[in-house]
Amino acid sequence: MSCSLNVHSVYLDKVLNPAHTAAHYASNAAEPCADGTRVQILSKLQEWAASDHGPRIYWLAGLAGTGKTTIASSFCRECQAGNVIVLSFFISRNTPDRNTITAVVSTLSHQLAQVDSKALKTIYAALKTQPPILYSNIAVQAKELLVNPLTALLATSTAEAKRIVIVIDAMDEC
Repeated sequence: MSCSLNVHSVYLDKVLNPAHTAAHYASNAAEPCADGTRVQILSKLQEWAASDHGPRIYWLAGLAGTGKTTIASSFCRECQAGNVIVLSFFISRNTPDRNTITAVVSTLSHQLAQVDSKALKTIYAALKTQPPILYSNIAVQAKELLVNPLTALLATSTAEAKRIVIVIDAMDEC
Protein backbone atom coordinates (compact mmCIF):
# COMPACT_ATOMS: atom_id res chain seq x y z
CA MET A 1 0.00 0.00 0.00
CA SER A 2 1.45 3.38 -0.95
CA CYS A 3 2.02 6.08 1.65
CA SER A 4 -0.95 8.19 0.49
CA LEU A 5 -3.26 5.17 0.54
CA ASN A 6 -2.06 4.35 4.04
CA VAL A 7 -2.81 7.92 5.16
CA HIS A 8 -6.26 7.66 3.57
CA SER A 9 -6.84 4.34 5.34
CA VAL A 10 -5.88 5.77 8.74
CA TYR A 11 -8.18 8.75 8.11
CA LEU A 12 -11.10 6.47 7.22
CA ASP A 13 -10.51 4.35 10.31
CA LYS A 14 -10.71 7.44 12.48
CA VAL A 15 -13.64 9.17 10.75
CA LEU A 16 -15.83 6.15 9.98
CA ASN A 17 -15.21 4.54 13.38
CA PRO A 18 -16.13 1.06 12.11
CA ALA A 19 -17.42 -1.70 14.36
CA HIS A 20 -14.55 -4.12 13.81
CA THR A 21 -16.22 -6.81 15.92
CA ALA A 22 -19.23 -6.90 13.59
CA ALA A 23 -17.37 -8.60 10.71
CA HIS A 24 -17.50 -12.31 9.95
CA TYR A 25 -13.75 -12.58 10.53
CA ALA A 26 -13.81 -11.00 14.00
CA SER A 27 -12.61 -13.10 16.91
CA ASN A 28 -16.09 -13.04 18.43
CA ALA A 29 -17.80 -14.09 15.19
CA ALA A 30 -20.31 -16.91 15.08
CA GLU A 31 -18.87 -20.34 14.54
CA PRO A 32 -19.43 -21.80 11.08
CA CYS A 33 -21.78 -24.70 10.50
CA ALA A 34 -20.48 -28.09 11.59
CA ASP A 35 -19.02 -30.12 8.73
CA GLY A 36 -21.71 -31.87 6.73
CA THR A 37 -24.56 -29.73 8.05
CA ARG A 38 -26.60 -27.08 6.25
CA VAL A 39 -25.10 -28.35 2.99
CA GLN A 40 -28.24 -27.71 0.93
CA ILE A 41 -28.76 -24.08 1.97
CA LEU A 42 -25.04 -23.28 1.70
CA SER A 43 -24.96 -24.80 -1.79
CA LYS A 44 -28.02 -22.75 -2.75
CA LEU A 45 -26.34 -19.58 -1.44
CA GLN A 46 -23.14 -20.33 -3.38
CA GLU A 47 -25.14 -20.89 -6.58
CA TRP A 48 -26.92 -17.58 -6.03
CA ALA A 49 -23.63 -15.74 -5.41
CA ALA A 50 -22.05 -17.18 -8.56
CA SER A 51 -25.01 -16.40 -10.81
CA ASP A 52 -25.11 -13.44 -13.17
CA HIS A 53 -28.87 -13.84 -13.47
CA GLY A 54 -31.72 -13.64 -11.02
CA PRO A 55 -32.23 -11.41 -8.01
CA ARG A 56 -29.26 -9.50 -6.59
CA ILE A 57 -30.59 -9.82 -3.03
CA TYR A 58 -30.96 -13.08 -1.13
CA TRP A 59 -33.08 -12.78 1.98
CA LEU A 60 -32.55 -15.64 4.44
CA ALA A 61 -35.46 -15.61 6.87
CA GLY A 62 -36.48 -17.85 9.73
CA LEU A 63 -37.45 -17.99 13.36
CA ALA A 64 -35.02 -16.89 16.07
CA GLY A 65 -32.54 -19.60 16.98
CA THR A 66 -32.82 -21.58 13.74
CA GLY A 67 -29.20 -21.03 12.68
CA LYS A 68 -29.35 -18.05 10.32
CA THR A 69 -26.28 -16.42 11.90
CA THR A 70 -24.29 -19.66 11.70
CA ILE A 71 -25.32 -20.09 8.05
CA ALA A 72 -24.38 -16.47 7.28
CA SER A 73 -21.00 -16.94 8.97
CA SER A 74 -20.31 -20.12 7.01
CA PHE A 75 -21.40 -18.48 3.76
CA CYS A 76 -19.03 -15.54 4.35
CA ARG A 77 -16.11 -17.87 5.02
CA GLU A 78 -16.86 -19.99 1.95
CA CYS A 79 -17.14 -16.93 -0.27
CA GLN A 80 -13.90 -15.47 1.03
CA ALA A 81 -12.12 -18.78 0.45
CA GLY A 82 -13.41 -18.63 -3.14
CA ASN A 83 -11.88 -15.19 -3.83
CA VAL A 84 -15.13 -13.30 -3.40
CA ILE A 85 -14.96 -9.88 -1.75
CA VAL A 86 -17.06 -10.23 1.38
CA LEU A 87 -18.39 -7.25 3.30
CA SER A 88 -20.25 -8.29 6.42
CA PHE A 89 -21.99 -6.88 9.43
CA PHE A 90 -23.44 -9.06 12.18
CA ILE A 91 -25.83 -6.83 14.11
CA SER A 92 -26.13 -7.36 17.85
CA ARG A 93 -28.95 -5.73 19.78
CA ASN A 94 -26.87 -5.80 22.99
CA THR A 95 -23.68 -4.30 21.57
CA PRO A 96 -23.88 -0.49 21.21
CA ASP A 97 -21.48 -0.17 18.27
CA ARG A 98 -23.29 -2.99 16.42
CA ASN A 99 -26.96 -2.05 16.68
CA THR A 100 -27.50 1.01 14.47
CA ILE A 101 -27.96 1.38 10.74
CA THR A 102 -25.31 4.12 10.76
CA ALA A 103 -22.79 1.61 12.14
CA VAL A 104 -23.74 -0.83 9.38
CA VAL A 105 -23.07 1.71 6.61
CA SER A 106 -19.83 3.08 8.05
CA THR A 107 -18.45 -0.39 8.80
CA LEU A 108 -19.30 -1.87 5.39
CA SER A 109 -17.81 1.23 3.77
CA HIS A 110 -14.64 0.82 5.80
CA GLN A 111 -14.40 -2.87 4.86
CA LEU A 112 -14.80 -1.99 1.19
CA ALA A 113 -12.02 0.58 1.45
CA GLN A 114 -9.74 -2.06 2.97
CA VAL A 115 -10.12 -4.45 0.03
CA ASP A 116 -9.99 -2.04 -2.91
CA SER A 117 -7.80 1.04 -3.39
CA LYS A 118 -10.25 2.64 -5.86
CA ALA A 119 -13.05 2.32 -3.32
CA LEU A 120 -10.75 3.73 -0.63
CA LYS A 121 -10.04 6.79 -2.79
CA THR A 122 -13.73 7.28 -3.64
CA ILE A 123 -14.81 7.06 0.01
CA TYR A 124 -11.96 9.30 1.13
CA ALA A 125 -12.89 11.90 -1.49
CA ALA A 126 -16.56 11.82 -0.45
CA LEU A 127 -15.63 12.40 3.19
CA LYS A 128 -13.14 15.16 2.40
CA THR A 129 -15.39 17.06 -0.02
CA GLN A 130 -18.58 16.56 1.96
CA PRO A 131 -17.46 16.43 5.62
CA PRO A 132 -20.98 16.58 7.06
CA ILE A 133 -21.87 13.40 5.16
CA LEU A 134 -21.73 11.38 8.39
CA TYR A 135 -24.43 13.65 9.79
CA SER A 136 -26.63 13.31 6.70
CA ASN A 137 -29.59 10.97 6.57
CA ILE A 138 -28.80 7.31 6.12
CA ALA A 139 -29.84 7.26 2.44
CA VAL A 140 -27.22 9.90 1.61
CA GLN A 141 -24.58 8.09 3.67
CA ALA A 142 -25.33 4.78 1.94
CA LYS A 143 -25.21 6.38 -1.52
CA GLU A 144 -21.95 8.27 -0.95
CA LEU A 145 -20.11 5.70 1.15
CA LEU A 146 -21.31 2.42 -0.37
CA VAL A 147 -23.25 2.71 -3.62
CA ASN A 148 -20.95 5.21 -5.35
CA PRO A 149 -17.71 3.40 -4.37
CA LEU A 150 -19.18 0.04 -5.42
CA THR A 151 -20.35 1.55 -8.72
CA ALA A 152 -16.89 3.02 -9.35
CA LEU A 153 -15.26 -0.29 -8.54
CA LEU A 154 -17.56 -2.27 -10.83
CA ALA A 155 -17.23 0.28 -13.66
CA THR A 156 -13.48 -0.21 -13.77
CA SER A 157 -13.41 -3.95 -13.14
CA THR A 158 -11.24 -6.10 -15.35
CA ALA A 159 -11.56 -9.74 -16.29
CA GLU A 160 -9.84 -10.68 -13.06
CA ALA A 161 -12.34 -8.74 -10.97
CA LYS A 162 -13.83 -10.54 -8.03
CA ARG A 163 -17.46 -10.89 -7.08
CA ILE A 164 -18.74 -8.84 -4.16
CA VAL A 165 -21.12 -10.23 -1.54
CA ILE A 166 -22.56 -8.13 1.26
CA VAL A 167 -23.98 -10.01 4.25
CA ILE A 168 -26.00 -8.26 6.93
CA ASP A 169 -27.19 -10.52 9.73
CA ALA A 170 -29.98 -9.81 12.24
CA MET A 171 -31.54 -6.78 10.56
CA ASP A 172 -34.42 -7.06 13.01
CA GLU A 173 -32.06 -6.14 15.86
CA CYS A 174 -31.15 -2.77 14.37
